[in-house]
Amino acid sequence: MAISPETNPSPSGKGLGSVRAVYFLYYAAYGVFITFINLYYQSIGLSGTQIGLINTLAPLVGIFSGTLWGMVNDRFGRIRLLLLVTSTGTILSVLGLSRAQTFLSIMPLAGLYSLFTSPIPPLLDNINLSILGGRRQAYGRQRIFGSVGYILTTWGFGLILQRIGLSYLFVSCALFMLLACLALAWLPNQPVTWTQSLRRGLSALFRQPDWIFFSASVFLLWMASSGMYNFLGIYLKSMGGSDSLVGTSSSLSAITETPVMLFSAYLVGKFGSKRLLYVAFFLYSVRMLLYGLMPSPNWALAIALMHGSTFGFFWIASVTHVNTLAPENLKATSQGLFWTTMNLANVVGSPIGGVLYDRIGPSSLFKLFAGYCAAAFLLFVLWNTVLSKRRERKKTSLMVS
Repeated sequence: MAISPETNPSPSGKGLGSVRAVYFLYYAAYGVFITFINLYYQSIGLSGTQIGLINTLAPLVGIFSGTLWGMVNDRFGRIRLLLLVTSTGTILSVLGLSRAQTFLSIMPLAGLYSLFTSPIPPLLDNINLSILGGRRQAYGRQRIFGSVGYILTTWGFGLILQRIGLSYLFVSCALFMLLACLALAWLPNQPVTWTQSLRRGLSALFRQPDWIFFSASVFLLWMASSGMYNFLGIYLKSMGGSDSLVGTSSSLSAITETPVMLFSAYLVGKFGSKRLLYVAFFLYSVRMLLYGLMPSPNWALAIALMHGSTFGFFWIASVTHVNTLAPENLKATSQGLFWTTMNLANVVGSPIGGVLYDRIGPSSLFKLFAGYCAAAFLLFVLWNTVLSKRRERKKTSLMVS
């Protein structure tokens, strides 16, 4: 039965400007938070194990949060309201974290932060793809505004926070999210056509071998990637690096991501999402190994140049691949499930990473991350090789018959 939404997105692309603004402001807030929050935790006396546990609770909540909010959007299509609620909740939880000083008080607030912030990227990605319609390969040209926001805050606030103190990261993050709430006023809602039950749709999605092997590969890769985000800043500080170096490394990474986003339509059209994923998985393993081998913190600046060919390729290819695999009425839910897979990897990987950081040190930890990425690469390549052979045999069989 068709359900009329509040407002239908214009086929002319109305709302793309609002999507760009929200991308910019959300990732500006995210850049401040993700780059410096673990340094803040360390500055107030938390251990590597405690930081690992905090970084486990947040994605544990995110496992359910992203998918549930996506289901609500697929059912009702009221994306402005959903993003307003999640953005407001993000602001309140960030301000609450600014007042927490102990491990026990930080834990529940970190969970609330994840509850509200986890759904924002998949919801944005979904409405972006929906408005683009037949121009979905241009996804990256929209998403690039998020990269620009991330670059400006990780670089600029690395310099600012070094002067005024890490505690100001919270009010900065909250301010960007407040501006994002204002930008939501011009965002259209999605049309909804509820053609089958949620259970049947999810069952059909989960029965796809392509989905299963893709999710397993993403899980392995993101155990390493989330560990990099959680511990790279602390690793650099332990080697004598400054807060400014940490911020510069993050912003330089995002800078290399921007040309990938800008030319995403060409890259996906020319090479396809699977080939881009092959490259991303392989180069991620090289990147992690280089972090494990680097003799000084300044090496991180050179290694950061690989971000475009690792995260950039991974992201544009994954979002496109997920959208292709999903049934038409589960597009937002499938993007939420993609985030759920990454959050699950963080849940499993963060406590292990925190303990290993304390016991074997960061160098060995990043070498282990390289092994995770190599396993993801082999799993994805081997499955798609088998799948190609199966399809070729089927095609030959049909021709013979």
